[in-house]
Amino acid sequence: MKKLIFSLVAFLIALPASAQPDAAQIRTFRLTATGGVYTDLFYDVKGNKTAVFAGMKGLSTPYACPTGGTLSFYREVPPPPDSPPNTKPTKQVVAEVTLPVAYKQSIVVLAPAPTPAPTPVPAAADAPAPLPIIGVAIEELPKEHTIGTFRVINLSTHPVAFALGDNVVPLAPQASSIVPFSPGPTDVKVAVRVGNPWRRVHYSERRLDANLRAYCVVIDSKSDDEFTPPAQALLLLDYVRTPAPR
Repeated sequence: MKKLIFSLVAFLIALPASAQPDAAQIRTFRLTATGGVYTDLFYDVKGNKTAVFAGMKGLSTPYACPTGGTLSFYREVPPPPDSPPNTKPTKQVVAEVTLPVAYKQSIVVLAPAPTPAPTPVPAAADAPAPLPIIGVAIEELPKEHTIGTFRVINLSTHPVAFALGDNVVPLAPQASSIVPFSPGPTDVKVAVRVGNPWRRVHYSERRLDANLRAYCVVIDSKSDDEFTPPAQALLLLDYVRTPAPR
C-alpha cells in the first residue's frame, strides 16, 4: 500500500470546491476502513471525548464533525503502574485527516500507513514520527448520488473498469462517476489495468435493493506476491430509509 498515501493526497487536491454549508446545519462524517478494524479510537468534539468505530464491511453511524478542517483521532495510553492515583491516560494521536469545512457530510476512509522505505540519511532528531494511520475524507453528494446509483471513486494510480452486469464504466486515475443500476440480482466487477492486461480486483453477485445507494472506492495496495493485483476495491452499501407510505 505504499502508493496509497500519494493517491489520497492527489484525490484531495482534485476534489471540486463546494459551497459553504449553512451554519445552522451540523456537519457529520461516517467512517470505514481498509486493512483493519478500528475499535479503540477517539476524537474530541466540543471538548468531549467521543469513541468511534471503523469497520471494513460498511459505514459507521454519523458522527458530529469538530470545528475546523482537521479530524484528529487518538488512542488512550494507560499511565505507568507507578503513577500517582487517579492519573489520567495520555492521548496518542494516530491519525489526522483533512476535513474541509465546506463538506456537510463526509465519508472518512482509514488505512494503515505504508511502511516507509529505508533511507541512507537518518531523519532529524526533532522530526515528527509518521502517524500509523492515514485517511481521506470524501464529500457525500446526496443530491447527485441518490438511491439507485453507485458512486465509483478511483483513488488508485491505475485505470479502472467498473461493471454492473454488462454496463462497463471506465475511470481514469483519480476520477469518479455515478452509475445507475436497476434493482435485482447483479454482477459487480472491478478491474484495474496494469500495463496492457487487466487484472480483476473484485467480483461479487449482489441483490441491489431499490433503497440502496452504494460506493465503490478503488485504492492502491501492495503485495510481495506478483500475482496479486496492485489495487483493491472497497464496496460500501448504504441503505437509505424511505418514508413509509401513507
